[in-house]
Amino acid sequence: MNNIHSLAAVLFNLIPILDREFVHPIDQKFRNIINPSQLLILKILCIKEFSMTDLAFACGMSKQQLTPLIKKMDRQHFIERKYIPEDRRIIRIAITDTGRNMLEEIHKYTVQILEEKLSALEEKDRQKLSVSLTSVYEVFSRENIFK
Repeated sequence: MNNIHSLAAVLFNLIPILDREFVHPIDQKFRNIINPSQLLILKILCIKEFSMTDLAFACGMSKQQLTPLIKKMDRQHFIERKYIPEDRRIIRIAITDTGRNMLEEIHKYTVQILEEKLSALEEKDRQKLSVSLTSVYEVFSRENIFK
């Protein structure tokens, strides 16, 4: 139990550091264009088209929370609504080229910020960080790990 408590404490302490050093600079650049929830939606839509219900579930939010985000993203041309001819009640949400371009721009800027921050570290620290982060990514990216 103590090991779990220590691990949780380290993760808790890491969150504000990651936010301050990495997330905040990126958020500041794009905040008038796209918010973190919309970014998550675009990342998910890169995988495939989703119904509103399935997209809300994939994003971890209700359809009521998702609807205004989708409306705004539709006005920005980041996504498109596709109506199913057999049943017009069913709407599929898909990413557009504009949405993909926005993701690419955010990705490039993010990598640039990360490279600048990481270049300040000594090589041995970068290697340690690489091994550690690769392990963290492998553990956290397993399907259903926290369900």
